[in-house]
Amino acid sequence: QVVYSPTSVTMVVTGTPVYGFDAFVYAITNEAQRGYLDDPEGDGYLNLLEYGTMGNATGADATARLRGLLSTNLEPRVLLFARPGATDISYFVERAWTPDAADWEIILSNRTGTGWGGPSPFALVPGTNVIEVQVGDPGLPTGTMFRLRITRP
Repeated sequence: QVVYSPTSVTMVVTGTPVYGFDAFVYAITNEAQRGYLDDPEGDGYLNLLEYGTMGNATGADATARLRGLLSTNLEPRVLLFARPGATDISYFVERAWTPDAADWEIILSNRTGTGWGGPSPFALVPGTNVIEVQVGDPGLPTGTMFRLRITRP
């Protein structure tokens, strides 16, 4: 709505603001590919995972990939990218010794932007959106699996 007066013009914008995931997928020109489980660029990473890990909605990238490393004292660690201030998603870093869905254990989470916490030590890498998670000790069984699960409330 636009209101004109002799000394000003006032524009009133109405409607629901678009933010978070909805704003992220708005860049995707094909509206049918804007869902959580869509992968419009075909890089193997679904829209919700790309949003949560600071990925690119319209171009192939690999920011959603978890990266493993060993600390100087050989503690296994996982690096993940996380969207700062996201309150419309929840993050779960999980580990398991078999691929059976019942075996996954949450070792770190951030539910709707309330802060990171869980049984595993972690650190925010200064000046970045990277979180370093200690996922076990040097004696962790061979074949331990880790995953990042992102959900929307």
